[in-house]
Amino acid sequence: TTDELLISDAGTLKRIDFSLISNRPAIIGTLSGHISASNNTDTKITFNTRTLDTDNCLDITTNTGRFTPTVSGYYFFNAKAGYDINADTEKVQILVRKNGSEFLRHRRKHDFDSANQQQTISVQGLGQANGSSDYFEVIYFQNSGGSITVRQEPERTRFDAFRLIGV
Repeated sequence: TTDELLISDAGTLKRIDFSLISNRPAIIGTLSGHISASNNTDTKITFNTRTLDTDNCLDITTNTGRFTPTVSGYYFFNAKAGYDINADTEKVQILVRKNGSEFLRHRRKHDFDSANQQQTISVQGLGQANGSSDYFEVIYFQNSGGSITVRQEPERTRFDAFRLIGV
């Protein structure tokens, strides 16, 4: 990450630091077990397993599931949650919060008459981080009248983010 590249510009050699063209940091956070989401309550998805974390920016101990990028710039975010619904589930939401405030959100309404169906909800988007104090967390919300299980399978519940280069 501290290497430099040499580029020839019409015979003039120019140097560029590799960190300026790298899309680091990048993360993939997953769950090590199912979590229970209470009715009408924002539930933070505590991504406690690092599948990828190039710069140690995903906290899996103190503020579990919090992504704090250490490089300023624009980032692509992808958050998704796999969950079990019951016959009374009307609405589910997944949010990405930046510094505790809503940043990205997707809401889905269900009209199912049978219980025990598995669904996945996701949200994607671009956002800016200052590289020092900005942080991002994923929140799940549902209103089934009871608790719903958010499933641990990494293909269904995960948090991905990486810095965009050239922006």
